[in-house]
Amino acid sequence: MLYLIAHARGVVCYAQSFNAANKSVIVAKKLFPTGIARFSLLSDAYLPLNERVAFINHHDALNISVKPDKLSYGTRDSVALHIEVKDKNGDPVNANFSLAVTDAGQVKKDSFGGNILNNLLLTSDLKGNIEEPGFYLTGDKDAELDNLMLTQGWVGYDWKEAFKPNLPFTFKAEKEFSVSGTVVNAFGKPIQKSNVLLISNRPIAFKDTITDSEGRFVFKDIFPVDTAIFKLQARNKNNKEFNVGINMDEATLPVFSPAPPIDPWYLNIDSSVLRNTQSKLAEAKAISSFRGDGNVLKEVNINSKRIVKGSRNVNGPGGSDFVISEEEIDKKPVKTTLEQLLVEKFPGFTPLGGMWSYRIPGGSKTVRLSYVWKLKKVRFIFDGIPIDRFFTPTGPGSDSRYHNIKPILDYFTAEDIVGIEVMENTKYSGSYHTEYAGMDAEYMQIPPDCYVYIEVTTRAKQGPFMKVTPGTALYKPMAFSIAKQFYSPRYTVSNKTTVLGTDLRSGNQTYY
Repeated sequence: MLYLIAHARGVVCYAQSFNAANKSVIVAKKLFPTGIARFSLLSDAYLPLNERVAFINHHDALNISVKPDKLSYGTRDSVALHIEVKDKNGDPVNANFSLAVTDAGQVKKDSFGGNILNNLLLTSDLKGNIEEPGFYLTGDKDAELDNLMLTQGWVGYDWKEAFKPNLPFTFKAEKEFSVSGTVVNAFGKPIQKSNVLLISNRPIAFKDTITDSEGRFVFKDIFPVDTAIFKLQARNKNNKEFNVGINMDEATLPVFSPAPPIDPWYLNIDSSVLRNTQSKLAEAKAISSFRGDGNVLKEVNINSKRIVKGSRNVNGPGGSDFVISEEEIDKKPVKTTLEQLLVEKFPGFTPLGGMWSYRIPGGSKTVRLSYVWKLKKVRFIFDGIPIDRFFTPTGPGSDSRYHNIKPILDYFTAEDIVGIEVMENTKYSGSYHTEYAGMDAEYMQIPPDCYVYIEVTTRAKQGPFMKVTPGTALYKPMAFSIAKQFYSPRYTVSNKTTVLGTDLRSGNQTYY
């Protein structure tokens, strides 16, 4: 069984399965809009075997006629134009118009050059430089268009290279996309004949299996997609989640070293050339920043706020200054710690301590007393449960508040967290300060505006004590990728676009 999928402009227009013995498959052209259509042939395992692009031309371009109201005009005379638009059958068409005015004495019309039409229908979907793209959309150019599709629209898959045996690489190509792991008990011992369930919304999947004698399980025949998230559930022999854990098999990824620094373009440049270049850069910047004349639109204020589902925010839904949503967290590797999430997302968050630190008398060692948000002390709340409630300060040193919090921030990872809310301004932090005022004596000594509260909502909804629901795991694999080859020109096309210098375009007025 083979599968044929065709899409145009990012929309699937045709999909059909057929027997490999069939010599041909007929596809109606009317299913596609005018432009490039890409046909992909997939195997019974949904792996791409080949691709072919074709240009569909329904000859349905609009016929536009523009006539002036008189034959000649004086200097700065008012010009009236009569514009008529018809379809290929000669029927009038409703449309919105825009008009760019240029000087015919400076700009030579090139019917074969690039324009909006051939860019949208042709050049934007092909690789390399296309000489005279307008040529392909004038008259009957079916043969020429097909030759262009076979060259600069060519795509292929090198299966011999992808599946060559005994490749001398540390990281070999995966031959299949699978999800695997081990089910263990509280002591790390494998659980035999444990029922394991795999659930996914994208791609839609619902599979189950049983672990072997070593507690191993594997799910195969899963269609690989990007940013896939799989939820796994395991049960013991009594079909209970108690005393059950899942250890997923994580892929070992190569480490890439950063490229060596490149010398700046102005190194050892002649001073006169440098001044001239800087002058042209300043001129180009001034032109690019010019916005022209027009009406300034009224300011629009968006008042809606993102909320975290299941959050126990004291201020209610949306009652925070900053939010890290579940969608943002899902884009991070599953083993990204909570501390790393906060440091990457908020530059003001730091574990360095700042003014909330203590220098040991008689020595140079500085002990961090707390996490800091800019100059404010950070207090963490997990599912409505403050971490500080279980901490009794006995003095600076290894028992500081920082050392009590850091193991928890390192313990929780991206797969355990649904959302993070930050309450910085007293509008939101004040209610938190009031809610937890009796937690320890420090609240009575430090003003409320010296605190920032961070509410963390976990998947388990059990506060800082349990990172995941027993017997469950969240797995975010990298998508299976097949090496793809594209058209590559063998010549160098000179860049005809002027980057620097004076903008000499004659078209200075656009009308709508």
